Amino acid sequence: VVVKMAAECSLTALMTVQTQLDYALLDAESVQEKENLIYQYLKKVDGRQQDLKVPEFDEGLEWLNTKGPLSLAKDLPGKVVVLDFFTYCCINCMHVLPDLHELEQLHSDKDGLVVIGVHSAKFPNEKVLSNIKSAVLRYNITHPVVNDADAKLWHELEVSCWPTLVVVGPRGNLLFSVVGEGHKEKLFLFVAAALKYYKEKGELKYGAIGMKLYRDSLPPSMLSFPGKVTADGTGQRLVIADTGHHRILVVAKSGQVLHAIGGPDSGRKDGGFSEARFNSPQGVVMKDDSIYVADTENHLIRKIDLLEGKVSTVAGIGIQGTDKEGGAMGPQQPISSPWDLALGSAVLGSNLEGNIIQHFALFFSPPSIIYTNGTCSINKFMQILFIWSKKLNPESYEDQNQLSMSCDDDKKNVLWIAMAGTHQIWALFLEDGKLPKGSDSRKGTCIRFAGSGNEENRNNAYPHKAGFAQPSGLAPAPEEPWNCMFIADSESSTVRSVSLKDGAVKHLVGGERDPLNLFAFGDVDGAGINAKLQHPLAVAWNPQKGALYAADSYNHKIKVVDPKSKQCATLAGTGEASNDVGPGFSQSTFNEPGGLHVGESGRILYVADTNNHQIKILDLDTLTVSVLPVLAEEVVDAFVKPSTAVKKMPKLPKSTPKIEMSPLSVSSGQNVQIQLSLKLPAGTKLTKEAPSFWALSAEGDEWLLQGQHETGDIMDLSHPLAITAAIPTSIRTPSPTLCVSACVYYCSSGGSACMMKAVLFKQPLQIDNKAEGDLAKVVLSYNFT
Repeated sequence: VVVKMAAECSLTALMTVQTQLDYALLDAESVQEKENLIYQYLKKVDGRQQDLKVPEFDEGLEWLNTKGPLSLAKDLPGKVVVLDFFTYCCINCMHVLPDLHELEQLHSDKDGLVVIGVHSAKFPNEKVLSNIKSAVLRYNITHPVVNDADAKLWHELEVSCWPTLVVVGPRGNLLFSVVGEGHKEKLFLFVAAALKYYKEKGELKYGAIGMKLYRDSLPPSMLSFPGKVTADGTGQRLVIADTGHHRILVVAKSGQVLHAIGGPDSGRKDGGFSEARFNSPQGVVMKDDSIYVADTENHLIRKIDLLEGKVSTVAGIGIQGTDKEGGAMGPQQPISSPWDLALGSAVLGSNLEGNIIQHFALFFSPPSIIYTNGTCSINKFMQILFIWSKKLNPESYEDQNQLSMSCDDDKKNVLWIAMAGTHQIWALFLEDGKLPKGSDSRKGTCIRFAGSGNEENRNNAYPHKAGFAQPSGLAPAPEEPWNCMFIADSESSTVRSVSLKDGAVKHLVGGERDPLNLFAFGDVDGAGINAKLQHPLAVAWNPQKGALYAADSYNHKIKVVDPKSKQCATLAGTGEASNDVGPGFSQSTFNEPGGLHVGESGRILYVADTNNHQIKILDLDTLTVSVLPVLAEEVVDAFVKPSTAVKKMPKLPKSTPKIEMSPLSVSSGQNVQIQLSLKLPAGTKLTKEAPSFWALSAEGDEWLLQGQHETGDIMDLSHPLAITAAIPTSIRTPSPTLCVSACVYYCSSGGSACMMKAVLFKQPLQIDNKAEGDLAKVVLSYNFT
């Protein structure tokens, strides 16, 4: 037996010999030729006098998806190991995950292959294990993941880029590496060759490693990592991208689910609501009775027709594209990880209507009344002329911009796309039109609007020379003086804008002046470049208040920006990743919120609180926070996993008050009569569409509930509810606790906001057979605020 010594190990030390292989593979024409080159390379690297030994994982690191920590020396000898150095915010890292999943389907640990995700954080927020857990669930990662929070192995191997894949041999010997995405063929060829090579040498071991998937330990939830939220023009219907369940929910303002489209498993399929499939959808926007969806991991734009009950594909080919210019018809145009969508307007191709409008505009005053920002159709403009011909006083309108705004709403002919995968903003034309500084485009054309495709924080008067870094949120502000679209540019930790007049890209808040520095992040309120954000994922424009809201996702806050002064300030959230609901903005907490939408004429801000699996409602007038109750009863078009469970309380938020009662003495066979007295806040009423209810539980003493009515509806709170529980004659423990939960759904009288509140009473029982009479009474009272 020849024992090899270990040499100092780094990717740099491997680079010389691997570079020769990389160039040879480029020149090779056949798969057989490539396999032979890799085989000869393995013989050369494996025949070195000294192995390049990969350093061991540090002790005490946190591991996910395993029964315990893994060691290269103790648990992984005899295995070919692929180390995936990633950070969960990185879109390029997300693009590699499907390749790794497919690789694991081809070669399991029993075949001698193990894939390990080495999480090496970019942002401070990404060092926290609970946040990595959420990412593992969101991305459905099923291989072991280690939290190398200090990036020690990253530095020891001299890794310099996310993602980097490192292939390690069965002796812990460094074999090969690839940097960035798009190397699937090379990776698959090398892993297959390495398994074959070391099998022939007799060095592989085929036993399974101890796996324990984190997802298997979690209870089900109604929402799973909701990414984005929007509403229809009336505000009566909300649309939620239920990203973790791979579906789209249409819900009433009360939270009652009207349609569930897709899910629960990922897939790619058009058709009816129950057969359609999505893969981690994000951005959603409504136009009349149609919903456009950024089907992110399918690299598609989908359209849901609520009237026909059908899902279709309007852009993308289902495979990640690398084209950074576009110009093809939507279904023929490859795209890459669309993350958000917004509706807007682009100048009509011939500009005939715009010229007519400008011509007539010369004859009218004041100029504000004929302002149309180039998006008004002739019919709509003639309506304005008719109004003037009747000499109506424009000041009689409640909103002085009513004419121009209605004109703007008349022609939403373009779907803006935050193309995170290529770091650009694209446009899908719903009608013929023309982009600023662009040529005419036909209906159905999918084309780049802004961004060079380089991952940068570069502003420029020419849209194609500007650079974005994983744009993830869009918020058009078409009215003057803005006439722009605000952009949450996540990897540069900035909020930017692109002009809808000339395409100029400008900075608003966050980041720094060096366009190549994507590490200028923090949590600082301030103006312009002095303000600091951490990976913002969403923006929402409030034209009524002239305010822009930003989901400062990795700071777990909602911030508000004044675009005039560029002042950025915290609106809600403490900076702690938690799930506290109010009562006020400053006491509420979030966990990586990813979506925002302004509704109710600027009074309400909906927040997709992603890692808390909730939609939160911020009332911008009363400065209060509530949770949207999402109820799935009586949904017939959803794909619902069968359940035999009885109706029960949803998981109570951490802020739910828990009221400890004094012990109650009871006897076996005795009835306990509970009087439940609940009062709602003044000016509110129960929501009939979302039935409130009570439920009984027993904290591990379920025998106490045998034969009981464990739940009931709450239809009226004008008088106390009477609930009866019988103490069983067969007693297993003398001191059980009977829990009474109440869940109420109510709305303000005007219907501007609806919310769910809950309360939990804990009633200890002393079963001693000394209690007299057939009935024991207890009163439970609570006033909701």
